[in-house]
Amino acid sequence: MRIGIIVWSLCVTKGGLERLGVQLANDMQRRGHECVVFHQALGQQDPKPIYPLDENIEYINLKLHDTESVNIARALVAGSNIEVMCAMFSWRDLLWMPALMNGTGIPLIISEHSNPHFLESERWNRYERLACMAGADAIHLLNHDFIQSLPSFLHDRVTVISNPAPKPQSDTLSRESLG
Repeated sequence: MRIGIIVWSLCVTKGGLERLGVQLANDMQRRGHECVVFHQALGQQDPKPIYPLDENIEYINLKLHDTESVNIARALVAGSNIEVMCAMFSWRDLLWMPALMNGTGIPLIISEHSNPHFLESERWNRYERLACMAGADAIHLLNHDFIQSLPSFLHDRVTVISNPAPKPQSDTLSRESLG
């Protein structure tokens, strides 16, 4: 499968969501999928991912800033031949995604990685968040309690998957110590 992943601040911020997006892309690539990572880096001449991205993974700067740029970015997405797009962020800039994906025939998954009550008070307002979620084909949330933050007509689009626990740095538990 050819997977598109939007890691908005891929080349800008060294945060947890950027790390998780790169990890997901690298893991999917290792599992035999092809990945394309889309990001936003306005004003940067030659943006590079902050976290190490597999050299075989293409990354594309969407350069979204106005209505005309949506058409250019849509052509980049459509020309990438991806089969699905997963947007891994949740704030006001996500409002570009339903418009960007409109007419491409590519399913859009919105993967929200925070408490929606925090997001609606700190990152964007409830109306913007729900408008964006309504444009998604599927929605990923971290917790079953978060489903109630969405209107009932969106509930059938939701899949809950908790954040993964990182692998231990060392093998501190042996089979013998577990009994």
